[in-house]
Amino acid sequence: MGVQSWWDTGSSTARSGLRTGCCTRSSTIAWNVSSPSRTWRSGPSTRSAFRRSTASEPDPWSQPVQGRTRESVPSCGPANISAFAASSSSILVRWSEVPEPDRNGLILGYKVMYKDRDTDSSLQYWTLEGNTSHSAQLTGLGKYILYQIQVLAFTRIGDGLPSSPPILERTLDDVPGPPVGILFPEVRTSSVCLTWQPPTQPNGIILAYQIAHRLNSTNSNAAAVELLRPSARRYTVTGLEPERVYVFRVTAQTRKGWGEVAEALVITTEKRAHPQPTSRPLVPQEEVQARSVLLSWEPGSDGLSPVRSYTIQARELPDGNWTVHSASVSHESNSYIVDRLKPFTSYQFRVQATNDIGDSDYSDQSEAITTLQDVPDDAPTILSVTPHTMTSVLVRWQPPSEERINGVLLGFRVRYRELHYDRLHSFTIQTISSPSVSWAELTSPYSMRNLNQTSLTHYQLDNLSKHKRYEIRVSIYNAVGEGPTSTPQEVFVGEAVPTAPPQNVAIQSATATQLDVTWDPPPLEAQNGDIQGYKIYFWEFQLQNETERQRTLFLPESGAKLKNLTGYTTYMISVAAFNAAGDGPRSLPTRGRTQQAAPSSPSFILFRELTTTSVNVSWGEPMHPNGMIEGYPPRL
Repeated sequence: MGVQSWWDTGSSTARSGLRTGCCTRSSTIAWNVSSPSRTWRSGPSTRSAFRRSTASEPDPWSQPVQGRTRESVPSCGPANISAFAASSSSILVRWSEVPEPDRNGLILGYKVMYKDRDTDSSLQYWTLEGNTSHSAQLTGLGKYILYQIQVLAFTRIGDGLPSSPPILERTLDDVPGPPVGILFPEVRTSSVCLTWQPPTQPNGIILAYQIAHRLNSTNSNAAAVELLRPSARRYTVTGLEPERVYVFRVTAQTRKGWGEVAEALVITTEKRAHPQPTSRPLVPQEEVQARSVLLSWEPGSDGLSPVRSYTIQARELPDGNWTVHSASVSHESNSYIVDRLKPFTSYQFRVQATNDIGDSDYSDQSEAITTLQDVPDDAPTILSVTPHTMTSVLVRWQPPSEERINGVLLGFRVRYRELHYDRLHSFTIQTISSPSVSWAELTSPYSMRNLNQTSLTHYQLDNLSKHKRYEIRVSIYNAVGEGPTSTPQEVFVGEAVPTAPPQNVAIQSATATQLDVTWDPPPLEAQNGDIQGYKIYFWEFQLQNETERQRTLFLPESGAKLKNLTGYTTYMISVAAFNAAGDGPRSLPTRGRTQQAAPSSPSFILFRELTTTSVNVSWGEPMHPNGMIEGYPPRL
């Protein structure tokens, strides 16, 4: 994070000597700087006061001015998290404030994150807007479930880090749900064997099961009842009448009492068979929604063994595979709402019936249906917001994936508003109970640019006010509506990098190890502020990656001497200007060559055919010729 300050250097008549620099002081820290602007590093959402004095005459200091670093997300969660199970379906969560140094801005609210610790279920969020309340009662929870709970705070920028470590709390127990998976794997004319599975919602510790059975034609008071231990999963009944329909009822018990009843029919016959497929499922167009459809069917013959459940498969068109969407649909249902579908996606469905003997064949597949469009799920990701001119910025973004657009993309919306940090400081000492109203008091309302070119990935936001800080968000929209906005990005308008390179770059060969480079500044209209210096990039021809070097001039000079170069070597040189906002573009590379110099020694010498009066000498070329080799004069 940083705060940038700038100042006037003062008139020459007000100075009592040569100005060699400025002293700038924040709190009790002082810096000596030579440029009339400086960026100071600090923590997020930190307010600092600055004074200035000349180095030649340190006093008096200027009047203090204040600056604030931009906001960020909280860097830790609230403190002192506690949880208390209020009932079998609710937990009361309490917490304290986020420590002041970690808030990093105005706390707009809190989110309680919770999930079943013992399953792979996704995190759920309970959002509490405003910063005055520090408790929330989570309702609609599963019974006798151990929950993992964390709390985070959020600012305008986004969600902070959650509290750590997570705390654990279990909801209270209750009466159980019904046992599931009732089957009759063995049926005779006078006896049946019944099996079942524990309730999917035990809501506590199962203490016992109760089995009751009677003829379907008799009163429920005539049922025979049997109590079984909690580990029981199988029960055999004898002495039944042949070719009759019996009703069996299975119930589980916790310490809170007997739970819901699961009921199933069985026919005492030995002529049972697999069920026949259902009819082709139908999907009325008026029952098609963006994420769900209503599927209906007619059952086939049950084969003298009542249907226990239905299975629904779905296939995403055009190339998707059949997958089980819903298993164990109630045998009493002839219709079912198929949810968890993708918007603006084509599907087909089919149904399978299951009885005690096994599964039917799948039904014929339904007609293809396409779910409706829905508002987009995701926002674009802002890649960068950079000053483009002194009154405009360039916003670059990456659109969300196609499957998250949920329809036909119609365009983008860029929202922007000016930020007022001086007003924000006076407000942060207060608490807020209605963040939407309170935050509107702190900032200007959003202005918006509507962009209907769906291929856009960048946009120049112009006509902004100079020397102001702006917040920018981007969203997408389709025929149904607009999706969420992106995480806000902040940018300071008034300083922009140069938009053109230096002009008329020229190179003069001075010596075998030096090149003199000169240039003219970028055009005035492309400077976007005071040029603070230049960067000279130079490298050996065709060896840029291996040999590129850089020299930086922190004064707006118009030339530089590049020394310690290799003799008689071609160099490519490029120059870029920079100002307080950053580096501008490089000039096109210009070619120059250093002068010749004395070569290095031959790379090797060999002596052959030695006699008393002669020798044959051979040698290799110098490693560094440093010019055109004109000869090899021997020396004895």
